[in-house]
Amino acid sequence: MRSLLFIFILACGSLSSQTGEHLIWHDEFRHDSLDVTKWVYDIGNGANGWGNNELQYYTNNGQNVKVEDGLLKIIGKQQAFGGFNYTSGKIKTKGKFAFNSGRIEIKAKFPSGQGLWPAVWMLPEDNFYGTWPVGGEIDIIEILGHETNKVHGTLHYGRYWPNNQMTGSSFTIGAPDFASDFHIFEMEWTENSIKWSVDGTMYNEIAINDISNDLWPFDQDFHLIMNLAIGGNWPGSPNGSTPWPAEMHVEYVRLFQNTDDVYISGRDHVHKDATNVSYKVLDIPGASYFWIVPSGASITSGQGTNEILVDWTNAGGTIEVEIDKCCSMYPISLTVNVLESECSSNIYDANGNKLLHWTQMDGSLNELILNPSANAVNSSSHTAFYARNAGAQYDVLRFVTDIIGDASVFENGTIKFEMDVHTSAPIGTEILIQLEDHELAQNSFPAGRHSVYQTFTSVQNQWHTLTFDYSWSPDGNVSDHKINDLLFLFAPNTFTGHSFYIDNIRISDPSCQ
Repeated sequence: MRSLLFIFILACGSLSSQTGEHLIWHDEFRHDSLDVTKWVYDIGNGANGWGNNELQYYTNNGQNVKVEDGLLKIIGKQQAFGGFNYTSGKIKTKGKFAFNSGRIEIKAKFPSGQGLWPAVWMLPEDNFYGTWPVGGEIDIIEILGHETNKVHGTLHYGRYWPNNQMTGSSFTIGAPDFASDFHIFEMEWTENSIKWSVDGTMYNEIAINDISNDLWPFDQDFHLIMNLAIGGNWPGSPNGSTPWPAEMHVEYVRLFQNTDDVYISGRDHVHKDATNVSYKVLDIPGASYFWIVPSGASITSGQGTNEILVDWTNAGGTIEVEIDKCCSMYPISLTVNVLESECSSNIYDANGNKLLHWTQMDGSLNELILNPSANAVNSSSHTAFYARNAGAQYDVLRFVTDIIGDASVFENGTIKFEMDVHTSAPIGTEILIQLEDHELAQNSFPAGRHSVYQTFTSVQNQWHTLTFDYSWSPDGNVSDHKINDLLFLFAPNTFTGHSFYIDNIRISDPSCQ
């Protein structure tokens, strides 16, 4: 989560394309080889052809990726290698450079031919919200070799497959098409929207409100990827008409930022006593940074750099950073709220605030249904409703969240989870909460499973509040500060089809009850 910031940074003579913009990062491809301080190679074919049944093997040799004549050339060849019939190139800035706002400009020309699929796109640097597609994907340029007069711009997001979502649009150009000449492609990324343009004509805009039913993951740092895929589900396979070699040419890639699209990236809602919460701004070459945090908060590391870690107490306030660029100091600020720093903080209210966003389930979830029988515990007009899948022994309802800044406070009982429940399931039905590092949890159990919390229903067919107590820690190697998934397991290790009305999931401090 982020709040809009206002920054005034003098870039001291750096290239400006539009008023108020400053060139932050670029590659003009003027060397005689790929600049490995900016790019790394992605090698291989990936799982299931990078998930698309692609046919190429990506290499790191000069036959597939080269820089010459002031151009980056990514070259696809009909060539047996690594068990595949085609080779090509794929490069990315992961680990070298990532950003979360600005206007990126690419001047490029793309190959024509059946089965060719060149692209310039982005993935999250850290998978903060989870792996694809929950963490998001931004497709800046996608062109199919048999339709070189059309470019596609798309966002991928939502829940895990098969409940993933995509929103996008395409632009059709006249002569010369994208294979016949160079064109300028732009993507403008702000806090609340992303826009796509070709040669100065905007053809697509997606705003946060357009996907309001899903998590907007595009508030994190993303890295850039450029590749020439061969074959796959979308373009189909090459045929006898496909020309070889096929070349994708890029003249330059430039990232500009201005006063309206630079932010502090970090949580603007934390629970009290959260520790090691990260806040960062773009790493601007030649700049220095001085951070100020509100009274009661403390910087544990990073002062003087573009990223700090902060420990919070029971009060929020404004974080500021002054960026010193060319002997001028310019402040940026972010307001951080400590979640209801009293006895409890509601993190999932069916009628309002939701800081948990579901991404995957075995059963079925209705997030707004009439309250079956209001009482003093829950008098809301509507609640959420979950029907367990009787065919799943361990039925899972998975949420992504960024509010678990320090899971150790749940393990030691300083903070507990509570939830209002209404169910016809037998008294004593078990419900578990499991906290996970999603990326690590892609491996076999117990990897990535930080901790488990347990409760049992105590009445039938009426609302009552359940408190979850710490049970055990399946994987003791998971960091307390890397939790991004919260799972519910209703009646685990059974094959029952019970249903549960749920509401008011909250974080509670037992000491002030």
